[in-house]
Amino acid sequence: MGNIYSKWVSVNKAVYIKYYNILSVVIMAGLIPFDFLLFRDGNIFTRFRIISILLVFINLFVYEKNKTEINLVSNTKKIQFHLYFPGVLYNWVYSFFLFNTTFTTHYQMVLLANFLTIIITTIFAYKFWREQYFIQITALIPLILIPFIRPEILMDCVYLGLFHLLMFYLAYFMRKRFILTMFERYHHTSSLVPKNIARHIAISDADLNLDNVFVPQERFTVCLCSDWRNYQQLANEHKPEYIEKLFEKFYDIVFDELDYIIPNGNYFADWTADELFIIFFSDNENEKEVLENSLRFAQSLANKVFKKVNSELSSKLIYDIGIASGKGLLGLQGPKKLKKTTITGESAGTAKRLETEAKTIRFAKKIPDTHNPLIIMDYALFAYTSTCDTFIQDKIEKIKATTKNIKDQHFYLMQS
Repeated sequence: MGNIYSKWVSVNKAVYIKYYNILSVVIMAGLIPFDFLLFRDGNIFTRFRIISILLVFINLFVYEKNKTEINLVSNTKKIQFHLYFPGVLYNWVYSFFLFNTTFTTHYQMVLLANFLTIIITTIFAYKFWREQYFIQITALIPLILIPFIRPEILMDCVYLGLFHLLMFYLAYFMRKRFILTMFERYHHTSSLVPKNIARHIAISDADLNLDNVFVPQERFTVCLCSDWRNYQQLANEHKPEYIEKLFEKFYDIVFDELDYIIPNGNYFADWTADELFIIFFSDNENEKEVLENSLRFAQSLANKVFKKVNSELSSKLIYDIGIASGKGLLGLQGPKKLKKTTITGESAGTAKRLETEAKTIRFAKKIPDTHNPLIIMDYALFAYTSTCDTFIQDKIEKIKATTKNIKDQHFYLMQS
């Protein structure tokens, strides 16, 4: 959640700077007519409103003039001056109005306006926690100083300070709800599209049409397929609730490792019961990146993940891995009401057949269940292993497949 929120802040901060500044000008200008309708001498307030509007315009002008440099330097860990300036300015202006208004000249109305200013400036800044904190802390400064000059309004300043505290907590819960909603959106869309695309959708404030987000196009991909060899036996021996817990723990471990190896999210992972299917791709059609990521994960799945799964789960899980490369049509496909990311191409079917071939070899060679998973790959992946320090090509065996659809074709078997 923290990573997605940080990404949202960095992407949307520039837009909200313009939005807050322009909106603050509109609100302040819209209140000018009421100065003359509600007060006998409206000029007292209007002149400060005009000065405030000019200062906000200057703030916006400075930002526009230097926005490229500001946006490059600014990040989620820095408070953005141009973003919090209107909120601080208006709180100080209304604190001055309160200080300058006597009990005989609509004091109660000015006091109410101060409460409304606290609400508005907090609500508009709550999505940016650093700026919101800064606005409320600096807004307390005049409320602390005013009672020393006008002790008769001490309690009103105390009430305004307490109201700041109340709005502080309200903003915290609103921001928490906003981040949770964004995270839920990310989780929902990540079941339909790759995680890097889902992240883009989650941090976008616009309503995006999924049909236009991950349009099918021909890409170089690597497909990985793996399923449990003893699933039917487990299903017969245990209750569905037990199997469900196995699924949860197993796929949590697998997907955590997948995120660790490929943090940019250039993959789409899906699972059905005991079968795991992953599509690896690259945004810029970098074939070496795709081969590197897929081989690194396949090796981890056969070693690190296998050891962790069988040390943490109460049942022994045995699986083998098929992995194949090639070009295919990758994107959001299927019926309008049930679209999902998938690939139309030969590599997906080949990966499944290779996983079946690995099972056949395990039985034929009577490889014990304690042995790490077998990996069978095509020639393109085998050739790339020569560039990887963690693979020893002399240990990889060339085989002739016996499984249907790939029978008599040559592939490469790796046994850890």
